[in-house]
Amino acid sequence: MQNDETRKKIVRRIFSFSMGAANNFTGLAFGFLLSWLIADFNTWGEYVYWSLIVNVLTFFAGWGNKEFVIREISRYPARINTIWTTDIFSRLILIGVALLVFILIAGNSTLKLLAAGWLLFLYLTKSFDSLVVYEKKFTETLLYDVSSYAILILYILFSSFKITVLQLLIWQIISNLLKTIFYFYLFRQPFDFRYLRIDFLHLKTSFFFFLPAFVGFIQGKTDVFMLMHFMAKTDLGHYQLLLNFAGLFHGGVAAGITPFIRNMFRLKSDAVQKLTLFIKLSTCFLAIPYVFIVRLVITRIYHVYFSEQLYGLFALLLIPFLLYFTKNIILIRDGYATHIAWIYAGGILINTTICMIAIPLAGLEGALIANIITQWLTFLALWFFERRLSK
Repeated sequence: MQNDETRKKIVRRIFSFSMGAANNFTGLAFGFLLSWLIADFNTWGEYVYWSLIVNVLTFFAGWGNKEFVIREISRYPARINTIWTTDIFSRLILIGVALLVFILIAGNSTLKLLAAGWLLFLYLTKSFDSLVVYEKKFTETLLYDVSSYAILILYILFSSFKITVLQLLIWQIISNLLKTIFYFYLFRQPFDFRYLRIDFLHLKTSFFFFLPAFVGFIQGKTDVFMLMHFMAKTDLGHYQLLLNFAGLFHGGVAAGITPFIRNMFRLKSDAVQKLTLFIKLSTCFLAIPYVFIVRLVITRIYHVYFSEQLYGLFALLLIPFLLYFTKNIILIRDGYATHIAWIYAGGILINTTICMIAIPLAGLEGALIANIITQWLTFLALWFFERRLSK
């Protein structure tokens, strides 16, 4: 009887892990498929431009809510509705600021308005991420996402692979609106109506989860921002394609760890290191064959031809994230979020400086060189900081 119960428990954990991994990979897989279906890389580059703006502003409005709320409801599960309600209403002031940014952005007024609508509904769907992870609603979320992506793909196929940026933004608005409604139905009255107010103490506390993640996010996107300034939309589309493949590889690492994030806030550092060591070692060894697969796919399917030197740089870009991903979680848990933010801020400065020199001289390869140098210096800085703490 005990063996049967243990077996069932293992099966449930494997299933939860698989669904969590599938959720992480679905968006990436859709990005690959969409970039292939859109025949014009200029259209793809324009979509990447608006997508980048929306995601940066969503990250800002998120204010570290996913990790912070997961930690809080893991500690106080009886207060899950109160914590979630306080979080989503406290961040309304941030989404207001984010929406105002579109007034300052240059571009088509219609596309700006649609991008603002996408941002608003994406903000709402992202607010449920902590509940999805905590209550392990991975299967339901996966089914919705796959259905939504399938509808868009069928539309592109029936329209003979012709789609505009305007249509893509409209689809994002409709998809995220329906997903918000779906989440409200799925979680059934997550609101605690006594807490429909902005709690500045909540924002202050969650700030230390937001700061390192946001600064790290901006650091990782600095090369893309600089490409937007120096290069054409087609080049931006090509570069984003390459970054998508890097994101797929890194997403595998994140997928392996995501189901255990809430436990990382309770386990000792040694236990966390043992939990993730095998994943890191395995993925490091897989990096080289992965580069050859990427080269084959980009050449044969996308018909984009990068130099051998660029693929060599791409290989160097894959490794640093694998080495410092769990270090971030442990250091944030132990109260060193501000220190991480300063390290990432230094990375932004380094990345921007190198990009300004390298991109005009070497184009996409220059952007990759800047990204690689920044990522490796970030890893070394985190490693030295962790070593210093252990003494």
